[in-house]
Amino acid sequence: MSRGRRLGWLLTCVVLVAGCGEHRVKPAPETAPATTPGAPAPAAADVLITRDFGARVLRTQQVAPGQSVLLALQGVADVSTRYGGRFVQSIDGTSGSLQRGEDWLYFVNGVEANVGAAEWTLRGGDTAWWDYRRWHAYPNVPAVVGAWPEPFVHGARAAPASVAADPPLDAPLRAAGAKLGGDATAPYRVLVGADRDLRARDADWRRAEDSPRTSGLTAWVRGSAVSRFNASSSDNVVVPNGRAVAAATATEAGGVVLAVTGVDAAAAAAAATAIARNPDLLAHRYAVVFDGAGNPVAYGGTS
Repeated sequence: MSRGRRLGWLLTCVVLVAGCGEHRVKPAPETAPATTPGAPAPAAADVLITRDFGARVLRTQQVAPGQSVLLALQGVADVSTRYGGRFVQSIDGTSGSLQRGEDWLYFVNGVEANVGAAEWTLRGGDTAWWDYRRWHAYPNVPAVVGAWPEPFVHGARAAPASVAADPPLDAPLRAAGAKLGGDATAPYRVLVGADRDLRARDADWRRAEDSPRTSGLTAWVRGSAVSRFNASSSDNVVVPNGRAVAAATATEAGGVVLAVTGVDAAAAAAAATAIARNPDLLAHRYAVVFDGAGNPVAYGGTS
């Protein structure tokens, strides 16, 4: 669940469930769903563990679908939980702290979870991503780019009924199985273009850039400059050679908009072309800043 919701739930638990305490859960064996003899094996899910806004990858492993995010995590790492097992306190010895404002938060297919990990069941093709980071400046990050081409293929809980996507990113989405054909009203949208044009045509993106921290943007374009959040100093910094950004946020309709936006159309096109050729440019990142030639030069949230 989001940090804000988790904090409210934690305070309630402290008041109502005195002494619920912490317990350590040893890694549990994965349990694969039953299959019919001769039938193809179901697609695997993945668990990704990182820290510091995705800057450091600690572990990545395939797991069986059909189990909760928590059970999948327990199957690959040493996990301790609190409050009856609903709150993940530590992974492989790294523990969250309210005093330090650091904690483990998780996404499924690049979408911030809104329930506890024990309440979310993984499907084949899903990726459960746990990231340990500071959360004071960004208690909620509704969506990130680091699971691309998700969530536009499987969605978070269910596959989007339709996806609107600008070229050149429509082609890789179609190849990945996304249901393209949506219009500007589709909850799930992929935008490419000069920032002034995207702001004019998409109200969700305009709202996000007008209030980047509230919307969870860790990098954005403002006029002729590109800025990003620097977690080590907890402030916004201008990226000197930044010309374009790939970032995502939630839509009012409950979907996700991912924008590859630039100080001009050429910078946005160069970044989008680079992503289409090499989707790993976005892997396990909250947001990516590109130069005018489509080369990544900085990442949202990292030092």
